[in-house]
Amino acid sequence: TKEVLGVIIEYNQRINHGKGLDTLAVYPDGNIRYINYTGKMAVVTGDQPVAQLEQPVKDVLEQANQLAQIIGIWDKKRLPPPASGNIRITLLVNGDIYLGQGPDKVMFNDKLGAPILQKASVLLQQLTQLATE
Repeated sequence: TKEVLGVIIEYNQRINHGKGLDTLAVYPDGNIRYINYTGKMAVVTGDQPVAQLEQPVKDVLEQANQLAQIIGIWDKKRLPPPASGNIRITLLVNGDIYLGQGPDKVMFNDKLGAPILQKASVLLQQLTQLATE
């Protein structure tokens, strides 16, 4: 049985000469880490859950579990951060790494990538809104 133990989404936005890497990490225990390309961070720990983020976290993990059933294990060397305008989705599954990446325009329209990116976008919007309140 494939069990997703974490989801990491890296998005190198087309800004700041390709130095716009945002990273969102989501875990089943409710931990969330977001690192903005500016260096600002938002952290939610599972021991202090935020009620309005519980469903978006579940949604991201549900999409990750579906994706893990379709894509295969990444058995190559670790890659450098994604290039400007690219997105990488990394799934930590039972000790293995599952990985998909590509240009943002492709990933947001991909039948496999789009659902998890849409759910992650909702989570990120709510997380950043809470962080700025």
